[in-house]
Amino acid sequence: MHILIVDDDPLFGALVTAILEDAGHGCRVMTDAREALAVIRSGEHVVDSVVSDLHMPGLDGLGLLRALREADIGLPFILLTAEDAATLNERIADCADVALVAKDQLLEQALPRALATFQG
Repeated sequence: MHILIVDDDPLFGALVTAILEDAGHGCRVMTDAREALAVIRSGEHVVDSVVSDLHMPGLDGLGLLRALREADIGLPFILLTAEDAATLNERIADCADVALVAKDQLLEQALPRALATFQG
């Protein structure tokens, strides 16, 4: 699976990349959600799924998700967050193919498991 990772923190982006590459996925990291949106819309790069931080300057992860859905781009999408999942679940209830993954000590197990749910 080709995964686009969007996180304004390059170190966290590298951590997510390492986790997903260890699970056999190809990854590309971008630090700006607006640029990521442009790359996805252009279709120049294969993107099978998006893993995005929730909180970023400018366009945040939720804004990126909504922009993709408004453009009829239904890529599986994982939001990484340190926030309470119950609050966020209400905000994404109308979006299909979305998972929330906590930024915590269980990330290494939770992230590949969340991606597996999109693969069937």
